[in-house]
Amino acid sequence: MSILKTRLNALGLALALAAGLAATSFNASADEVSEPGMTWDCGFSPEGTSLETVTRAIEAVTGSNATILVAAYEFTSRPIAEALIAAEKRGVTVAVVADTTENEKQYSKVHDLIAAGIPVRFDNTLAMLHSKYIVLNKTAVETGSFNYTATAASNKHAENACVFRHAPKMADRFVRDWKALWNEATPVR
Repeated sequence: MSILKTRLNALGLALALAAGLAATSFNASADEVSEPGMTWDCGFSPEGTSLETVTRAIEAVTGSNATILVAAYEFTSRPIAEALIAAEKRGVTVAVVADTTENEKQYSKVHDLIAAGIPVRFDNTLAMLHSKYIVLNKTAVETGSFNYTATAASNKHAENACVFRHAPKMADRFVRDWKALWNEATPVR
């Protein structure tokens, strides 16, 4: 066999193996679901659109039967706290579960939420609650790397915040996670 044929056979074998590995690396998990009609919107920092994406999503939730469920690692963002308080005043049910260590600090905005009557619980069952998501009216989810902090919204961090709308199945999966966190957390007064 010529050197060229040997190399072509080796290349063919390598490509076949790579194709097989690529196909198997994208197998669906048990939670993978298709959501026809789902739309999404992503914001990025340092360009400054992460905060805007989150507050716009919160502001869009209205109605006395609506809900906003927040899971937060660190919460120092005044605009997000104000948007959640405004939602509560619009009649939306808002509840927050947050990391204990990061939010017992005096600059945490969860204290403002509590003062506004929003139920907050601290989760200290794990080393940290590092989740960062908001379930909006059981049909949309905001999630990403973006902590709900002033620093994350600044031009000092590379962050993302994405809102997936018209996604009730996705939202249901996040609600189940949120409820598990909520149920193991301690109410803050």
